[in-house]
Amino acid sequence: MDIDAVESEVIHMMDSMTIHKGYGSHRLSRYLNENGYRTHTGARFTSTVVNRILKDRFYCGYLDDGTSTEALQALRIRSDETYAQILEILEQRNNANEEKRHIALRTKGQAMLSGNIFCAHCGGRLTTIRYRDHYTRADGSEYSVDQIKYSCYHKSRKLCKCDGQTTYQADRVDEIIRQIIRQIFSCMSGAPEEEKLQTLLKRQIAGNKARQTQLEHELGKSQEQLTKLQLEIAKTLTGESVYSPEDLTQVLRTVKENIANGEQELTKLKEEEAQKKQGIDLITPAYNQFKSWAEEFDTATLEQKKMIACYLFKRIEVGRDYQISVELNMTYQQFCTEWNNGHIPED
Repeated sequence: MDIDAVESEVIHMMDSMTIHKGYGSHRLSRYLNENGYRTHTGARFTSTVVNRILKDRFYCGYLDDGTSTEALQALRIRSDETYAQILEILEQRNNANEEKRHIALRTKGQAMLSGNIFCAHCGGRLTTIRYRDHYTRADGSEYSVDQIKYSCYHKSRKLCKCDGQTTYQADRVDEIIRQIIRQIFSCMSGAPEEEKLQTLLKRQIAGNKARQTQLEHELGKSQEQLTKLQLEIAKTLTGESVYSPEDLTQVLRTVKENIANGEQELTKLKEEEAQKKQGIDLITPAYNQFKSWAEEFDTATLEQKKMIACYLFKRIEVGRDYQISVELNMTYQQFCTEWNNGHIPED
């Protein structure tokens, strides 16, 4: 059995338009139908069919129960990384996740930001509106304005006492964000990819191991102290100790708590170390994506820029006089905090 070329083309197209252009299932099914694509049975695509295909792990080489074979892997069309990105987008757009959503529900509008932009004063989402005004001046000349604006949902509907602006010009906010994105991407120039990844992983694991060593040393001393206290308590039973049982019991309780807390932290550190060692598999595709955005951002379409902003920023806050703050998603934040203009500082 071979991979069907037409099916592979459709799957890659659906994946790309979902991830890079933010197409929803309705828009994607309409696009496929309008361009003459049909399902296996020759039927037109529906949003339900599109969602089923996007969620189907069979295209990653797995059966419904998660098992796989060499034959299935040979027929793989979709990578695990791509599948994970698609599921994240679909999950973000689920109505149940409205409060946590930072992915745009749709990317058709003219504004660049959607899903992750909030009012800095009340914390409510900013929605996109079109402002139109047209009238004839006293001198007979025509005045016309047509603007896209971000509007504070809470303030515009008087849901709270928000002291921010009701609206912000979208083109002005978008340009500020574009400048911030360009500044973030400027850190990609410099050290080679492999050097950055290895240094990042080395630092994360080294810091973790240092704390583990410190904890193990502290736990060893606490265990010795515990043994001595237990012996001392035994002496109180024969009257050989200068300490009272009450005093020793209190100290013993404190030492045991310290040991329990230390062991708990040590377990957590070891789990984090294991995750970080495996993390290179996740960091590599994220880094490559980040690098690709840096190289293509200025020539990207508005839809692509909108999705890049959704992936890059967990939260964007806009306040009076266009004071803007951004919170990077953790996945990409590490590429900016570890490196200064593309150069890794010396240890």
